[in-house]
Amino acid sequence: KHNESLNVIQNCCDEINLQIQDVTRSIAIFWEGDGSRARQAFAVACEELKKINAKDWFKLRRYHEPPQFIAKLLSAVCNIMQVDDSWEMSKILLGSSKNNRDKGDEDSIWQQYDVKLLFLL
Repeated sequence: KHNESLNVIQNCCDEINLQIQDVTRSIAIFWEGDGSRARQAFAVACEELKKINAKDWFKLRRYHEPPQFIAKLLSAVCNIMQVDDSWEMSKILLGSSKNNRDKGDEDSIWQQYDVKLLFLL
């Protein structure tokens, strides 16, 4: 019975690995046709985000109600990350794994990060 359970788990893992390979191939095909060089611009923007000081990320997260510009910008970031575009979700994206554990963020249980957005990028 133990071996049977292991076989079921192995089959599930194999299926997940096949799905990951399919998604990886789809992403590669998508970027091959990137005539506008969006991927390159995105990579540069990600590197610039990583240069932002941790204290500045903290300051953004501490707003009770952010200025309109920041709220709109983070709403757009939430949409890009395909999460709810609320201020609460924005604060989770700006938060560390330590901060986010109390908010029920599953990634923070298994991963350590200073800023979730940077971790996801």
